[in-house]
Amino acid sequence: MDRMLSFVNRLRKGATSFIFLGGIHGVGKTTLCEQIFAPAGYHCITASMLIKAYGLKTDQDKRVGDITDNQTALIEQLRYERESHNQLLLDGHYCLINNQNQFEPIDVEAFRKMNPSVFLLLKGCPKEIKKRLSKRDGKDWNQFFVTQFQTAEEKHARCVSSELKIPLKVFMYSTNQQGWSIEDD
Repeated sequence: MDRMLSFVNRLRKGATSFIFLGGIHGVGKTTLCEQIFAPAGYHCITASMLIKAYGLKTDQDKRVGDITDNQTALIEQLRYERESHNQLLLDGHYCLINNQNQFEPIDVEAFRKMNPSVFLLLKGCPKEIKKRLSKRDGKDWNQFFVTQFQTAEEKHARCVSSELKIPLKVFMYSTNQQGWSIEDD
């Protein structure tokens, strides 16, 4: 946890005004924002909040119909948030589940238009994520599906980071370790 707080303090002191935090549903992005980034002065907002503010529906049962339209809405609303906040963290995804129940990577161009200072990826134990999602959403998630989703999310996060030459930091959340750790250092 100390390394995590030290990392966030380094971000604040640098020119890191906009952070993109990705991870699959139920991994703990909102908790990380509330417990670490918001107290450090970051305005945290979810991608779905911005898409809803634009007037579009975000998902049905964690599935997204028109990912392209949603990303266009997100980028438009994000512009207003960036004008209003010096330090902003966007809680979102690198991949989404489409209507065919397949993992669909978000187009690299959407991330290029967002232009964050740094990419973060939060990972967790699939068994814990499955439990959290089942409790939160009342749906029994398949653990293998959760594992595959997290693998696709990480693969695309690394691809986006590499293509845009924007650094990526990977965090791991574990209830066994009682919190977050930095995986890539």
